[in-house]
Amino acid sequence: MNYDMFANLMKKISFTSDVKYKTAFGGMLSRFNKWPKIVSGISAKASIVKLPKTMKNEYGNDVRVIGFENNVFAGNERISNVIIPDLNGVLHEGAFAGCKNLERIYLPIHKIIEEGAFRDCDNLKDVYFEGSFEQWKEIDITHEKHEVIFGDLIPGTPVQDVAEEYIRNIPGNEALFKATIHFNCKYEDLCQDDRKLS
Repeated sequence: MNYDMFANLMKKISFTSDVKYKTAFGGMLSRFNKWPKIVSGISAKASIVKLPKTMKNEYGNDVRVIGFENNVFAGNERISNVIIPDLNGVLHEGAFAGCKNLERIYLPIHKIIEEGAFRDCDNLKDVYFEGSFEQWKEIDITHEKHEVIFGDLIPGTPVQDVAEEYIRNIPGNEALFKATIHFNCKYEDLCQDDRKLS
């Protein structure tokens, strides 16, 4: 689905309402009543998950939503579309593992996609990425590892012989390499009709 079609579809859909949040620790630079939140639970019935950038916390303050706990999406075979406003730099190991019906996802700019983040997401068709092609290339997507097996020390030196050297495949993110990546997608295009959640 091209980006314009996806954006037109998503902006008509409200933020997912049955979401649980918890305070994200590490917000020490601000007062506790302004600490950001992370998603700690989502309704098992939701097939489209659209998360807000900000929400009103229990003190009535607008605070950022900076990601989700590792197990929030994993194993959810119902979700098909996901919009995440922030990942705080990392998409953690197994984040969407087992989301067999996940077809489309909006991802903000981040630096790392850990091992197995998209394991068994064989139906993933489109990734709508906030950044450019160059920024996508800079993401450390765990899918292979350079391994070296060392042999004996070379006499009279602190250097070891290399006995074997190879690239080992790390499964779990193949879906990203099969999906169509759309670049320079803006969160605001997907959510312009929505207001902040309270």
